[in-house]
Amino acid sequence: MTTFFNWLAKLGMLAVWGLWSYNWFVPLEGLASAILTGMGFLVLVLHLLQVALAASAVKAMKQQMTAWDKLNVLLFGTFGLIDIRRKYLQMPNDNSVKAP
Repeated sequence: MTTFFNWLAKLGMLAVWGLWSYNWFVPLEGLASAILTGMGFLVLVLHLLQVALAASAVKAMKQQMTAWDKLNVLLFGTFGLIDIRRKYLQMPNDNSVKAP
């Protein structure tokens, strides 16, 4: 179920990037264009920071992120980080220890 919501969120992020790209080539009227452009660049900068942080975390574990993983985080942000966590950072489940 979590995977379904992650894919749904990624689809939403693709729609956001699509709207931002559309506004880049066919600007909206008035202030809406400036606001959308500013928000798009802010999201881009934040996602670039997430890529840098994720790459350094994976590198600290003596592994290397692929270009696809970096692009995934750049496009989808936190939703891409969920995949990175599953792929690189998740500890194996230890079902042998039971809580009292």
